[in-house]
Amino acid sequence: MTNEPTWHDVNDRYGAQLAPPDLRITQTLANSSARTPEDYDPLHDLATAQPWLDALTREWTTVHGGPEPRIKLSRSGLEDLRRLRTTVRAILLRDDEADPVSLRVPVDAAIAGARAELVPTGTDGHWLESAVGAELVLAHRDDTLRRLKLCREPLCRTAFYDLSKNNSKVWHNLDTCGTPQRMREYRQRLRNAD
Repeated sequence: MTNEPTWHDVNDRYGAQLAPPDLRITQTLANSSARTPEDYDPLHDLATAQPWLDALTREWTTVHGGPEPRIKLSRSGLEDLRRLRTTVRAILLRDDEADPVSLRVPVDAAIAGARAELVPTGTDGHWLESAVGAELVLAHRDDTLRRLKLCREPLCRTAFYDLSKNNSKVWHNLDTCGTPQRMREYRQRLRNAD
């Protein structure tokens, strides 16, 4: 047993409100980037990425059922996951002034009787791309994707799930991110008034 951080530690470390299980892999990927050099980044190298990916595939299986995929991550797959993380964070940022970001990944549609689901496909890092794509499509359909967002504080950008009634939260934590931002805005207004 090691003391390596587990997949959920990347969400817990900043106190982010967790997304529902059917969006958790996407949130976990978005929160896997480190804010400081001391932070744990599971995509730093293959030695940390492989057990992290194994834990995510187990999580997917727990939530969605089916056999647990066995994925051997390569160096190029690791690079694919880093690019995927950047794309997912751009999607969650929802910057209307930026160019639209798209994510195109293959998924299988499994239909049996009254049940239909999207099943991730692929090997290496492409399986996670497919799983995240399936989560995003289903969350968009269920109108829950709009609640998964990045904290508006530029030095934070933690992915959190907004549980507010009117989906109006912009900071993952008002004390650590909202108050400093409000103080900066207040000081700027004072400077502008002079």
